[in-house]
Amino acid sequence: MEFTSALQESQTIDEGSHLSSGYSYITTGDFRMNPEHPPLIKELSALPLLFLDIKAPLNNPSWREQNQWEFGRQFLYNNTVDADLILLLGRIPIMLLSLLLGVLVYKWTAKLWGRNTGLVALLLYVFEPNILAHSHYVTTDLGATLLFFLTIYLLDRYFTKFSKKSLVFFVISISIAQLVKFSALILYVFFLIFAVLKILHHKTPQLTFASITKTVLLMLLFLIIIGTAVYGFSSTVPIKDVDVQYFYNNHLSNEELLAFKNDSPLIYKLRSFADPQTKSGEIIYNIANNVAIPSFYFLKGLFTLISHNYWGHMSYLHGVYSNFGFWYYFPTTFLIKTPLPMIILLILGFFVFSFPLYKKRRIAQTKNSAVNLLPSKHLRAKMHLRILLRRIFSFYRNIPFTYWLIILTPILYFLWAMTSKINIGHRHVLVIYPFLILLSARVITKLFSSKRIWIKLFAGGLITWYVLGSILIYPNFLSYFNESIGGPKNGAKFVTDSNLDWGQDVIKFKKYLDDNHITEYYFTYFGSLWTSYYGIPFQPVPRATDQQDLDKLDRMVAISVSALYSEDGTYKALRSIEPDARVGFSINIYNFPKSD
Repeated sequence: MEFTSALQESQTIDEGSHLSSGYSYITTGDFRMNPEHPPLIKELSALPLLFLDIKAPLNNPSWREQNQWEFGRQFLYNNTVDADLILLLGRIPIMLLSLLLGVLVYKWTAKLWGRNTGLVALLLYVFEPNILAHSHYVTTDLGATLLFFLTIYLLDRYFTKFSKKSLVFFVISISIAQLVKFSALILYVFFLIFAVLKILHHKTPQLTFASITKTVLLMLLFLIIIGTAVYGFSSTVPIKDVDVQYFYNNHLSNEELLAFKNDSPLIYKLRSFADPQTKSGEIIYNIANNVAIPSFYFLKGLFTLISHNYWGHMSYLHGVYSNFGFWYYFPTTFLIKTPLPMIILLILGFFVFSFPLYKKRRIAQTKNSAVNLLPSKHLRAKMHLRILLRRIFSFYRNIPFTYWLIILTPILYFLWAMTSKINIGHRHVLVIYPFLILLSARVITKLFSSKRIWIKLFAGGLITWYVLGSILIYPNFLSYFNESIGGPKNGAKFVTDSNLDWGQDVIKFKKYLDDNHITEYYFTYFGSLWTSYYGIPFQPVPRATDQQDLDKLDRMVAISVSALYSEDGTYKALRSIEPDARVGFSINIYNFPKSD
């Protein structure tokens, strides 16, 4: 389904930039383009392109100006080979990574709970719509999911064996993860958290302050070695970078500093610190002009991401817009973009998992009765708390630590993601799904092991529902929304962007025009490709804010739902009209009568 879906979809917004950047890294050794994402996945995607007779548009002004979006368009649509072939070849490595992740999901599940549970996990993985959506795009999300899952798997092996071999594999994996997506930096924090939890779970002489410190230093050493190699042993004098030049030429003017003094004291202080007229700024300026920094674009990319998160990104959630995101953004997307059968399984799993703690509570009631006889209220409260903590700690230690890794990793990652100000897609929590699949598979096999027929039928019904949900949305996996909001047709009322409309349906729209012999229409598109490449001329939809504007429309209107629900409300009058057709659920079609 991944491959055939990829054949039917045009490039998403990020793919042109990612693929062209990866190709330029390999062929030039220059990492100036798209530094906000580490290069590894982009380079991997670009490898098949080396067999084509194509060239990066290095003579185009976009290369000099570091305009990654125009560079991507020039690379795909102004090259010597068909753009769709270039894109398909770039997507194939991502599909292969998704197959590797599926194998790993099966292997870990089968190792823990047997072959049957492993096969169930594999089935859930193969038909998980969010995985299917992002397993054929040239982006970092699937690669990050694979490396995150692999790293936790190898951490579990290390905590089990404490061998040098298992340590090396874990350190290599966590280092490679940093070169796939910057969000993988949280894995270092996870290592420290899980090391402490492992010590609390069971006496572990191999985990001491000294050994943990050595492991952290080893991880940093491997990151430097592997990172330097992935960045082609490159070094860059910062002042040669367009953004650094712009910073010194424009952002340190008195007017700029005064503006930041009023709006953001922190940024004002940082910019003043970098001002060449100060001692600190003079040192920084001399370094920027004279010192070649190894893997400079890794550091720049990390700074760019931190800066992006600080300033925020325009986000839309259920009719509300914000530059700084919503703490409940990912809880909302999880509830509407996760298959309902999986949510049901996770809820059941929670109750099954918590049942031993409930049993301990019943047993402890006799002890509590004795405590209630104590004369002092303070002493009674203290004893009740002590009994509760003992019960929780006993419960924690009786559960294998591997289970805690599988349970806590998605929870901690999800909580961390909720602090982000960049709310542009549920894909940013894609890494939680392999862990949820493991847990769901375990619940399914527990249900099937029941002696009661109705429970087995219930389990079979959940699996059937789950599989059918993905089959019915094919090939529009990106537009998947569960039944709680009425499916994908209502998705744009809640979220847009890469949750639903990432510019992926231009090829389908062209087919719709040809099949219906439509030549006159308005089309407003949310994406980064040249629609003219597919024979779709630029004919933007006129402003439609009220009924008078609607009355003026005299032909078919096609509009991307992200544009339909844009903050400026340019097309808000169309929102209340039921579309006459939908193309891939990301483009709404409205038929207006021709004027006489």
